[in-house]
Amino acid sequence: MRGGRKTSISLENEFWDALQEIAIARNISISVLVEKIERDRKTVNLSSAIRTFVFNNSRDSRPIVSRRATPDSQYLRARGEECRALAESFAEAETRATLLRIADDYDRTADRIDRNTSISLTSDY
Repeated sequence: MRGGRKTSISLENEFWDALQEIAIARNISISVLVEKIERDRKTVNLSSAIRTFVFNNSRDSRPIVSRRATPDSQYLRARGEECRALAESFAEAETRATLLRIADDYDRTADRIDRNTSISLTSDY
């Protein structure tokens, strides 16, 4: 409910499943979790806020590369491709655009790593 009014949410089954898994892991109901997402959201669309929450939750649960270790460009390009594939699954334009910007950032960072690697290789000779 928002402001005492019922709201409807349109999500793909995969997001409902993921939302349920997150709620179970946190030992709360889906409705309590959705209320929290609704309170914390920065987007106008609640469905988009839920999708972003699920995406960020899955990203946060993945192993993090050590801060001292520098990921290689191949790893970063693969993450960019993951973002592009995920973007295709969203109907909402703002979420798609955000994921595509993230993918481009991964590619730019990979390009910088490749340039720095080739510079350091040539400067050693």
